[in-house]
Amino acid sequence: MLLALLSGCLLFLAFPGSDLSVLAWIALIPLFFALRGQTFKKGFVLGFICGWSASLGCIRWIPETLYFITGSRLAGFIIWFLLPLYPAFFAGLFGGLAGFLRQPFVKGERERGGLSQLVYLVMLPSLWVALELIQARLLRGFPWMYHFLGYSQWNNLRVIQIADVTSFYGVSFLLVLFNLALFQLIVTRKIRPLIAALGVVFLCFSYGFWKMDVLAPREKTGGILVAILQANIDPLIKWDDKEKTGNFIARRYLDLCRLAVRGQPDLIVWTETAIPWPMAEGDDLLEAALNITQPAQAAHMIGMPAPVPWEPGKFYNAAFFVLPDGRITGQYNKVRLLSMIEQETMKLGFLRRFGFGENRKDYFPGWQQEVMETPLAKIGIAICNENLYPEFIRLPAKRGAEFLVVMSNDGWFRTDAPLVQHYMLNIFRAVENRRDIVAASNTGISGVIDAYGRTKDKTAMWQSAVLMGTVKKRNALSFYARFGDLFAYLCVVLSFLGVLGFLFQTRKNKRQGR
Repeated sequence: MLLALLSGCLLFLAFPGSDLSVLAWIALIPLFFALRGQTFKKGFVLGFICGWSASLGCIRWIPETLYFITGSRLAGFIIWFLLPLYPAFFAGLFGGLAGFLRQPFVKGERERGGLSQLVYLVMLPSLWVALELIQARLLRGFPWMYHFLGYSQWNNLRVIQIADVTSFYGVSFLLVLFNLALFQLIVTRKIRPLIAALGVVFLCFSYGFWKMDVLAPREKTGGILVAILQANIDPLIKWDDKEKTGNFIARRYLDLCRLAVRGQPDLIVWTETAIPWPMAEGDDLLEAALNITQPAQAAHMIGMPAPVPWEPGKFYNAAFFVLPDGRITGQYNKVRLLSMIEQETMKLGFLRRFGFGENRKDYFPGWQQEVMETPLAKIGIAICNENLYPEFIRLPAKRGAEFLVVMSNDGWFRTDAPLVQHYMLNIFRAVENRRDIVAASNTGISGVIDAYGRTKDKTAMWQSAVLMGTVKKRNALSFYARFGDLFAYLCVVLSFLGVLGFLFQTRKNKRQGR
């Protein structure tokens, strides 16, 4: 149990917030030692402990955040302890299967000349990826528990370039592969698995060097000049009565517009629900902003609620494209709503007692993603937690989006760690789809990320600021944008074949009296 707990601690230290990403390359070795010779049941418990402790560390900011939202410290600690149960269950499945499936392969090692160890070396990372895929597909709208292993390498840009083929799942596969190869070297004293793993790692790094050090320097300069307005407005102020806070919000954004127009931007990007009252023709703040930015002839991308025509009292969490003359030519309605803040299902009585759902609009989900056709470019939009889902972000790129805009609020968080965790998702989404991304966050981090995951410019957290940056229009589709999670589904197939191989090997061992 201590070994499993040690792996859990090493894992959460590897993630954004601690940023010791190198630990991910060895973090699973203590767990593998703990799983030696274990039954499925004991392996499940050990994997569960590892997954629960890792997730608990990654979301250590939950109690303070929920206290800010609900005013209840009890609610914060209850949710903090309960949320990791979901990822811990899948880590438990991995632990149970990893320990249980290893036995026949180890027993057959001598007769198979080490082939069984190599089969196991491929099967186990495939199993990890398969469980990550299933975990991501089962539960939507509540992203706080997703801390997939590949994300730990967000700042290791050359290794994550393979994401344009495999998504982050390929990075997870690589890390588990290397951990397992080192473990096998320590236990069996055989170098063959480690040589195979190092060969795969070398190929992945070589691909990253080719992309970043050969292809990237050949690109032409220039593009669309974008200004991001990071207002740093407390969400409780934002959702207070408009008569009380409207002037404060208006002054903040008008001041930012005056700063932005000095740079002569082509596009000014506001954040999610930057204007918290519903969109209406002749909105005073919007007209004043257009008057200020008129000399630059800048268009605006603005986040604000939009009334649902057939559902009085309900709103979309929307983003609007506004031309310099004030005409609204594009609207995106958020599709995947956020639990406890936006989803109506969280209006349950016992959650209301803790304050969930208060101080918010009654949001209604959009129907589908649409690429905005604008005079500047074809733009794909994502709002808040939607950038968590790689299969969701790839759709705009596949449908012709030339760059992406991700708008978020993030003011609900009261510590730095979740802001970094949210921002780093944009790095993976940029690499996967080979699209520049404009990340606009109310409290930061806001930034301009190129198609190789490099942050060209970014803001500090918890500050009001204007960020200028250039994005390029891109049309070529990456392998991932074309074919989606093909690699992850291949891992599901390999996991299934691995289980069949386990059954065959077990039966063979029994026949031979071993």
